[in-house]
Amino acid sequence: MVGFCGNSSFWDKEALLNNWWPQFTDCFQETVLTFAPCGWLWLTCIPHLIYLKRHRRYIELPISWLTVLKLIFSPTLCILHLVHIAAASEEFGPDLSPSFYLCKGLWAVTCALACGLILVSQKHGVASPCILFIFWTLSLTVSVIPVYSGAILQEYNGKLLSYFIVCLILLFVVLEFLLHCCNEKHVVHLQNSHFQRPCSEAGASFPSKLIYSWVFKEIYKGYKKPLELRDVVDMPHYMHSTNIVPQFLSTWKKELVHTQLKNRHLDPRPNGCLNADLREGSSAEVDDDEQTPLLSASVGFVQQARRKPKKASLYKVLLKIFWLPYLKVQFIGIMADCLVFVNTLLLNEIILYVEHKKDYPQWQGFIIAFSFLVVTLLNSMMINHKVYKTWNIGIKIKTMLMAAVYKKALTMNAESRRKFTVGTIVNLMSVDCAKFQDLLMSAWVVFSFPVSMSISFYLLHDALGLAFITGIVILVLFIPVITKISSLIKKAQAEQLKIKDKRIKLTNEVLNGIKVLKLYAWEPSFDEQVRNTRGLELVQLRKAALYISFATLSWFISPVMVTVLTFLTYILISPENALTPAKAFVAMNIFNYIRVPINVLPMLVTQVAQVHVSGKRLCDFFCGEDLEETDREGADEEHPVVMRGATFTWDKTLPPTLKNLTLEIPKGKLVAVVGQVGSGKSSLVSALLGEMQKERGQLSVKGSVAYVAQQAWIQNMTLRDNILFEKAMTTDRYYQIVDACALRPDIELLPAGEMTEIGEKGINLSGGQKQRVSLARAAYSDADLYLLDDPLSAVDAHVGRHIFEQVLGPNGLLGKKTRILVTHGIHWLPLTDHIIVMDQGRITESGSYQQLMNHDGPFAEFVKTYLVEHADDEINDEEVGKLTDQIIAQVGTVISEELPDDTKKKLLRTRSHHSQSSATGSEKSMTDKEGEGSARGKSENKSQTASTSQGQDRLIEEETSETGKIRGAVLMAVIRAFGVVSAALVPLCLVAYQGLNVGTGIWLSQWTDDPFLRNESNSHMHTYRSKTYFYLGVYSALNGLQVFGNGAFILIVFLHFVHASRHLHNHMLTNILHQAMAFFDTTPVGRILNRFSRDMDIIDTLFPHLVRITLHNIFQLMAIVVVISYSTPIFLAVAVPIFLLYVVLQVNKGGRREAIGKIFSWLDDLFRLRFVGLCVLHRPAFVPRI
Repeated sequence: MVGFCGNSSFWDKEALLNNWWPQFTDCFQETVLTFAPCGWLWLTCIPHLIYLKRHRRYIELPISWLTVLKLIFSPTLCILHLVHIAAASEEFGPDLSPSFYLCKGLWAVTCALACGLILVSQKHGVASPCILFIFWTLSLTVSVIPVYSGAILQEYNGKLLSYFIVCLILLFVVLEFLLHCCNEKHVVHLQNSHFQRPCSEAGASFPSKLIYSWVFKEIYKGYKKPLELRDVVDMPHYMHSTNIVPQFLSTWKKELVHTQLKNRHLDPRPNGCLNADLREGSSAEVDDDEQTPLLSASVGFVQQARRKPKKASLYKVLLKIFWLPYLKVQFIGIMADCLVFVNTLLLNEIILYVEHKKDYPQWQGFIIAFSFLVVTLLNSMMINHKVYKTWNIGIKIKTMLMAAVYKKALTMNAESRRKFTVGTIVNLMSVDCAKFQDLLMSAWVVFSFPVSMSISFYLLHDALGLAFITGIVILVLFIPVITKISSLIKKAQAEQLKIKDKRIKLTNEVLNGIKVLKLYAWEPSFDEQVRNTRGLELVQLRKAALYISFATLSWFISPVMVTVLTFLTYILISPENALTPAKAFVAMNIFNYIRVPINVLPMLVTQVAQVHVSGKRLCDFFCGEDLEETDREGADEEHPVVMRGATFTWDKTLPPTLKNLTLEIPKGKLVAVVGQVGSGKSSLVSALLGEMQKERGQLSVKGSVAYVAQQAWIQNMTLRDNILFEKAMTTDRYYQIVDACALRPDIELLPAGEMTEIGEKGINLSGGQKQRVSLARAAYSDADLYLLDDPLSAVDAHVGRHIFEQVLGPNGLLGKKTRILVTHGIHWLPLTDHIIVMDQGRITESGSYQQLMNHDGPFAEFVKTYLVEHADDEINDEEVGKLTDQIIAQVGTVISEELPDDTKKKLLRTRSHHSQSSATGSEKSMTDKEGEGSARGKSENKSQTASTSQGQDRLIEEETSETGKIRGAVLMAVIRAFGVVSAALVPLCLVAYQGLNVGTGIWLSQWTDDPFLRNESNSHMHTYRSKTYFYLGVYSALNGLQVFGNGAFILIVFLHFVHASRHLHNHMLTNILHQAMAFFDTTPVGRILNRFSRDMDIIDTLFPHLVRITLHNIFQLMAIVVVISYSTPIFLAVAVPIFLLYVVLQVNKGGRREAIGKIFSWLDDLFRLRFVGLCVLHRPAFVPRI
């Protein structure tokens, strides 16, 4: 080493530690201090390049002045290092060591590499790579050493040029470091932003991301005023659901395929775990031969061989996606944990420095104090980074699962929909998906606990010897106790979620039928039903709270017992063992740190149990059967709909609904489907949509499909948006369809015209208006095939004639489209191209109108029955009357029995009331069949929309949330629900617990400061042992009282929050049920349902943990401040200003819940959508919205 470094030694401990300034040898500077930053960049450049290659670009970074300066300074540094070699060769001549040439050459090449990495990262849209920032930070640190060493040694006297170059190198390194701290201002986003302002994190530098300075502007804005949704910047692009959900769906599908392949080896029969696109037909039959036994030799063996089919694992899918990002985050967390123990070692050093101050140089005290600051800052940044990234991963998982649940709800078949009720799916989205996010915030303990405990026990062994084994034994003994408690918690959570599903289902039914409830004054009855179900749920919650209390108390007891018994063991092992201040306080510091992960473990155990239950529920839901995809191969251009021997059912366990259907629908024809009530007309349309399960036969549908349901489906949006339905606006076509559907007069009556907001379920539209909006939406979709389930049943005859002529008829807008019209209006049948007659799920007759009327068949009998049943109906349209006359005449000539005379007279009398002005009736007033209800509907429209004229004609107000500080009334409401007496006992228990904790520390301080016990020469005396046991006994008693006080606090919080939850739920339920109907007309059901699902779940499960931890930390902080202020009053001079600064900088923030409420409003729309079958057609329009 001496030859390589010249005359310089590699390491000189005396010059470094016992000198008045820290002096590093030239060899150490040219080797270790060079290889550290340069080696870091060379080792990390290849992983960084791989990351850039796989990195998905979301932004472009144009060449800015910041990039230009970086690219100038890096080559400049490269040149300076090469010039330094030349200058040193002139000044030192042949005395230069090989290590110097290697050092400068390596620096030059590394600076060139840094310049290349800057260019490549810029090209791939990475603003400030972390490896470059760390490189320049390390370079800055090591570049300072030769500058201050040369200044102290006055090297500038004889080697001025070399020292000047060294100072220039430091200058340019500082400039590069500062440039890498600056944010990129000019960022081009490759994806459209959902908000007006895109996220500024994309152009933030690495240090800005560490200290979150990129969000300081938003924090200041929130400090000035309460933040609203329009003030918030967009999420980072990598957090958008459009970028993360497809990855989960594709990985889940692969897992399903893999599971299917495994199950084939277990049982050849198809299982219900897979989606419809993965299911196969029946298993192949095995042919018998002569040697096949009639009876199995061992039936039991065969039954054992048929193992239960495996289900796809949701945990495996999430692990495949997030194992690497989460592992990176937890690695940073482990580094932060290790830094905490560095503080423990520094504490030991500072104690030794204070005790032997004269033996150490003064600069070492400053270095130790500065190291405290640096280690604490690094630990804080690492922990914050870990929490931020973990939160992001949790949000991604929650988003993926919610989107997958929503998408799955769009594709479930009837059997799955019956199994998973509305309440179950709402809980899956609002509760179960959120459990995974909550778990991730505590799962760091799984990685941190083993590492921290290993380091803790190693340091305890170094301080207390073999006594640390006692602590390990105690923790191992607690494992089976916690395992048993966690299994009980899991069982209680599973039962509670089942009951919660029933409660949410019942609540949803109450909210959807609230009008009937109020009409018959049934509120008290259903209030009692919901409360009874909630009572069963609270029984399980109380059990879980009790188990969680025991688990929490067990984990709290464990560090106390570890501390006491470790000290006891240390004293009993040898009479010469004495607790010195260094040993005692280092051990106490380690024990206090052990409590941090141990305090989180109870919550982790609870959340693991909850996630296990939620994961099973989600997996069962995702494994449910889907709708079968419609075959497109059998149909062609001439016949877009083909059925051959097709049999359909709603449920495999029930008889088929449609039997042996065979038909071909020609392109561009209007086909009518008629039959008695319950004959299977709507089921036929559902089968064409793919809503029914096909048992056998063939069904082929070619081209896009539009559907108009018998019950119109309207969304809570403007009238125009209801018609456009996510499609681009084409003005001419839009108004042409509006006129054809007779909506123009209605639009003129609305307060804001076509921009009037339509309430939930179309409450401010009449039945006929809703039906025409639904028809207009289908017409605007410009589909190839139109399925029309009796769309004219809700409108008057003259309106129906107008719609038929302008939209459905041969000369209408859809005249060249293929149309299948289910109708009860026989007067339209002569204008159709083909008629299909159905009865009891079968096609009994089909053909043109003339063909069917020319003989006495099922169709003629249906027409006769219809005329008899509707003889009293008034016909107020001349054209419709003429068509009816023709039908009556033809029926009389073909059927075996004439119409009764009274029926003929009724028909004639009804038509005589027809007004000549009916031809223009559709232009005067668009009314429906409700008669007086039409006028009433219009008056209701005016009254309901009168208030919307103020505030831009909004019917449904945006959901608001409280902003600023929590109001005292809210706190008092929670305290009253919790119980005033119980709430008063909580601070008393905490004061007692923290007081005993402080007393324990004071007692330990007196123990270690006892001059008699500090003199180890007295260890053989009886008095020494007596005093030791006395101190130890009091110390143990104080710890035992701590356990009692904390245990009382834990039990009160968990058990009484169950009582508070019951009170808050019942009060909210009663308040909701006694609201006026105007409240339900202007408040989406999803918003109300979210209060009873997710919000109540937070109060039930998460709130007790948060309150326990928050109150515990507040009183612990108060105790620390009191003790430090008492022992060191000067501490208040620093603490009080910092406290006031925190108070001033408190940001008023209000959690926005609108998005969640909208999601559940859409979910409520979804189930009504599935009821009418529209989701099959508009699935691509709905999935992106969630």
